[in-house]
Amino acid sequence: MLSFRKFCVVFACVAAATSARAQESASRSGEPVKEKREESGAKSAKKAKAGDKKKKTAEPMPFPLPVGHGGKGLRIPYLDGAAVKTMQFVVGTAQRTEEDVVVMSKLKIEMLAEDDAPAMTIDLPNASLNLVTRVIEGDRAVKIKREDFELSGDKLEFDTIAKHGKLKGHVRMLIYNLANELATDATPKPEPEPKPRE
Repeated sequence: MLSFRKFCVVFACVAAATSARAQESASRSGEPVKEKREESGAKSAKKAKAGDKKKKTAEPMPFPLPVGHGGKGLRIPYLDGAAVKTMQFVVGTAQRTEEDVVVMSKLKIEMLAEDDAPAMTIDLPNASLNLVTRVIEGDRAVKIKREDFELSGDKLEFDTIAKHGKLKGHVRMLIYNLANELATDATPKPEPEPKPRE
């Protein structure tokens, strides 16, 4: 647990430092930065299209609503490749706007432990799910909670296949009882006894 907490703290610090540097360089250089960003944007768009082609080879996620219909109070289990329930979507309201897109409000994603108890939750007031790529995008007041930490931000992009995501805009992290963990980690470990020479 402690190593994960340290990672989260380092990740938050690096993200804050990177965004501050990007803003400074943009304000100093002006126009050339925009051209570089446009070029990099075109390159990233090509990579995204290539990534979408790879992801589209996967089977679309089954969803219990036909196109053009909506529903309320849905509980949808998410099975991994080995047909094991790893997540559960608890949806306030959902609308299947296209064949591959579902728009949801009051979405809670429960990441399940082995005993089917929620180990971590992701709360998204507004979200859209691409059923082919299985990527969820939330655009407002995202909250990620676990027993030992809480993360919040403005936007989230979460890949349900790879189980990783990106949190953007005003990211805030709260770690519970970190002082106690650091105090126990700071206790010196006993040194191994020297081996006798032969």
